[in-house]
Amino acid sequence: MRMTVARKCLFEHTMAIKPKGERTTQ
Repeated sequence: MRMTVARKCLFEHTMAIKPKGERTTQ
């Protein structure tokens, strides 16, 4: 489902930007 993919993508994006700490866009 698209929701699952979007959620996964968002999760990965959050985890990717979390360590950097440069941007925190949800």
